[in-house]
Amino acid sequence: MKHLFLLLLFLSCSFTGFCQNSMLKGKEARAVSMGMELDGSQTIQVVGVGKNRADAIEQAKKNAVWIVIFNGVHEGKGSYTRPLLNQANAHEVHESFFNAFFKDGGEYRDYVSMKDSKRSSIKRVKTENGYECTVIVRVLRSELKDMLEKKFQLKLK
Repeated sequence: MKHLFLLLLFLSCSFTGFCQNSMLKGKEARAVSMGMELDGSQTIQVVGVGKNRADAIEQAKKNAVWIVIFNGVHEGKGSYTRPLLNQANAHEVHESFFNAFFKDGGEYRDYVSMKDSKRSSIKRVKTENGYECTVIVRVLRSELKDMLEKKFQLKLK
């Protein structure tokens, strides 16, 4: 019985550590602004890490939306763009919403497009844990802003 308890404790700690690590990828992602479009969208070159190429590209899309919402882009053309939610703890306050929003296949996909990316522009590097892909994505910043304003009854700048 003691061994079963220790095994369950070990597994729960392992899964908790894995989940926190995957969330950190979005927070620490590297992004470079490629410019703002006239429709209010922002083109970003962003990095994603995954087990295979498809996972890495999906992670890059998540990272791009995360950066636009919480971090802002600080490098590149039109480099400084403020985050849409500039509260210090916005993710923690609305954690249940953002966990569902950023889950695999979640709503974040409605606000990101690979329209500006060509197959040849995707840079893929094999790492010891999988792949690291650098892609160009377009984040529909104005639509994302409208959704956040409606969802949280905020007036965003």
